[in-house]
Formats: sequence, C-alpha cells, structure tokens
Amino acid sequence: MVEASQNEFKPAHIALYFWICQLNNKIGWDRPIIGLPTSIAMKMTGMRDRRFYRRILTELDSFGLIRIVKLSTNQYIATQVELLLTENTHVSNNRTEPYYGNNSRATDSNNESNASSEWDDDSLPPMEPIDESD
Repeated sequence: MVEASQNEFKPAHIALYFWICQLNNKIGWDRPIIGLPTSIAMKMTGMRDRRFYRRILTELDSFGLIRIVKLSTNQYIATQVELLLTENTHVSNNRTEPYYGNNSRATDSNNESNASSEWDDDSLPPMEPIDESD
C-alpha cells in the first residue's frame, strides 16, 4: 500500500471515496465487492470528465483506500471495486464497526459503556463563582 500525504488528496478523491462508502451503506455492507456505475458516480461527485474520474479512481487504488477488481469496458458495465478496511475497523455479523480504542467515550456493540468512559467527578477542579460586577 502506498502512503499518501495529506496534500496529495484532492476534494475529488474525498468525494469519490465517500460516495463508495455511501453505496456500501445503502447495501448494508453485505458484499465486499460492489459495482460502481461510472455515470452515476460522476454525477453524484460532480465530475464531468471521464478521464478525470478514471484518474481519481486509480489514484484511490494506488493510495490503498480501494481495490479496483475490474474496470468497466463500456458504459453498460459498472466498475467493480472493493473498499479496503484499515486495521482500526473490524467486521462482525456482516457489518463494519469502527474500533474506538480504550480511551473513547463511545459504547461498544452490546450498548454497555466502556470502563474508561465514566467520568471521575472527584478529579475535576472546584468551580468558583463568576464575578458579574462589571
């Protein structure tokens, strides 16, 4: 996987990546490989040139964010892509759930609070009254 610096990402990369995430959300993350229709993806991301769209798609593949399984050969066949998961995500019950780590205030999938998410009121400094005489 090629690491990309932040200044290599363009708004078009972000728009296309989030559109692929949106498609995965629509299908419920049931399939690892999805069809990405070129005309719909271009319309939803605001891209007008097919060569520009293809370049952004292949750059996302070179950044290691997606994997292009099969490029479309004509306008009737969708490009097959796979959204690559990072080490901070795990899949359970055919759903992708983010891993928040130990220091998060988020709850886990069983709706039980993490031990580290409880507030310790004794460690807070005492509050002093605000002087409103001004």
